[in-house]
Amino acid sequence: MELQIKLYSDIKQFAPGDTAVFNLTLPSPSTVGDVIDILKIPPAQAYTILLNGRRAELSKPIEKKSILVILPEITGG
Repeated sequence: MELQIKLYSDIKQFAPGDTAVFNLTLPSPSTVGDVIDILKIPPAQAYTILLNGRRAELSKPIEKKSILVILPEITGG
């Protein structure tokens, strides 16, 4: 199954190449957590995950032709 991934800000360092927007082929079924593991994003890294425009937990299954966005957690004061 093909998945488009977009990484932002500090999370870009986990991209497999020079671009922060790339496609990844995954076995079916796969979850958001599987992608985090494949990209080797550390569990301690604070991030927000959007799957097809909606917040997603690590256990969320990925459907065909999905778009996964991972960005640093936004904090304010």
